[in-house]
Amino acid sequence: MKIEMELFAVPKSDAVYFECHYQTALFRHETVVVLMNMFTDLIFQVIRDPKQELNKYSLSILDDNQMGSSNYATTFDTDDKKQDTEIVI
Repeated sequence: MKIEMELFAVPKSDAVYFECHYQTALFRHETVVVLMNMFTDLIFQVIRDPKQELNKYSLSILDDNQMGSSNYATTFDTDDKKQDTEIVI
């Protein structure tokens, strides 16, 4: 993997899967989960109010009470040099 972090949108029949591939030497898993959850929250903000002015959307870090009991991001593949995390919208 030559790129430090990649984000792919994979359309499936019932949802869009976002896959994040990253180098574990550069990023901690917890950091990527926070970034993916922030990204997911931003996507949901746009879906809820697509006509909102761009500067009204936020990338705030959510606590467990704001996100509910589980994170959006899920790890699905690991090896020594990279880790993959996905979210489903």
